[in-house]
Amino acid sequence: MEAQLELFIEKYGLPVVEIDANRNYWLVRTKAGEYFNEFYSGNYVAIGWNELNDFQKFRNKKKEDEIEKEIVKAYPRDQPGRIYGQIHRFLYEMQVGDIVMIPNENSKLIQFGIIEGEPELRTVTVTAIEEEGACPYFKKRKVRWIKSVRRDKLDSYLFRMMQSHLTISNANDYAHYIDRTLHSFFIKKDKAYLVLPVGKEGNTPAYDLVKFVAGIVDLVPEVNKLEEVSEEYKKEDLDLKINVQSRGFVEFFSNAPILVLGVGLFIFLFAGSKVELKNKSGKNKSFYYEGLLGRKFKDNLHELERKKEENIKNFEKNKAELPEEIINLLDKENRKE
Repeated sequence: MEAQLELFIEKYGLPVVEIDANRNYWLVRTKAGEYFNEFYSGNYVAIGWNELNDFQKFRNKKKEDEIEKEIVKAYPRDQPGRIYGQIHRFLYEMQVGDIVMIPNENSKLIQFGIIEGEPELRTVTVTAIEEEGACPYFKKRKVRWIKSVRRDKLDSYLFRMMQSHLTISNANDYAHYIDRTLHSFFIKKDKAYLVLPVGKEGNTPAYDLVKFVAGIVDLVPEVNKLEEVSEEYKKEDLDLKINVQSRGFVEFFSNAPILVLGVGLFIFLFAGSKVELKNKSGKNKSFYYEGLLGRKFKDNLHELERKKEENIKNFEKNKAELPEEIINLLDKENRKE
C-alpha cells in the first residue's frame, strides 16, 4: 500500500480492510453437514482417508504414481488420482491465511474462516466415534471462524460454488464474491471497494434507486476538497455494480483507492460518528465532521449538511445499510462515550 494511502487511512481512522491478493479460497465439505458443528466448535477442518497419514509422501508430486499404488491397496473402490489430489491439496496447496468455507446440512448455513495452522494429525478414540458420533478424520488444520452467512443472505453468485461435491474445492473463481461477503470496505490489488447492502424486498422503484446511487456519486466533488487529495477526481472515476434482487447490494469501486475511501469517509461522517485524530501535541482529540474536514469546507457546511440529509433519506428508502466495518467502528465509538 502506498504511503499517501496509508496516511489517509490513519488520519481519518478508516476501518478499511486490506486483502492479500495472494490468498486462496477453499470449500471443505462436512459429510452433508454431519461434522459441521464439530468443525465449528473445535476450530478446525479435517479430511479422512486415515490409512494415508505420511504427509511427506505427498509433498513431491513427481512421486504421485508411486503413492497411487498404495492408495489402490488401501481404497480399491475409489479413484486413486482423486484421493491423491484431495490429500495433496489439503496438505500442501491450502496455506495459512487462506479462506475456508464449510456448509451445514443442505448448505442452509455457510461458515467462513481463516486457516491458522499447518496440517497435523488429530487423535480420536473409537468410543468417541462409535458412541458419540465424533468426526473420525485424522488430518486436520486449525481454523479461526470469522463469519456465518445464511443461505438466504448468501451472494447469489456463490450458489454455483456450492454445487461442487468434492471434499475440497478450490473456490478462487469466486474470490471477489467471497471478499465482498466477508468485507464491505476493502482494498485489493490497488483497487478499493465499498459495498452497501440493500435490504428492500420486492420491486425497487427506479427513481429511489437512481437517487440513492446519484447521492453517493455526488460525494466525489467533496472528496476532491480533502486536503490530502492531490488530484482531481471525476464522477466517472467511480465504477458501479448493482444486484438488488430481494436482498442485494450496491458496489462502488475504483482504481483510485483514495476516491472510494473518501466516499466511505463521508458516509461514515454522515452517520454522526466522531473520528479520533491526533493534534500537534500527539494527544487524541474527537472532531465532528464540521471540524474534521479542513478550511475548504468552512463556507460550505450548509451544502454538506444538505447532502448528508439527502443521503440519509436515500438509505432509508432503499433500506440500504452501512458497510459492516463502519458499523463496527460506530459501535466502538459509542462504547467510548
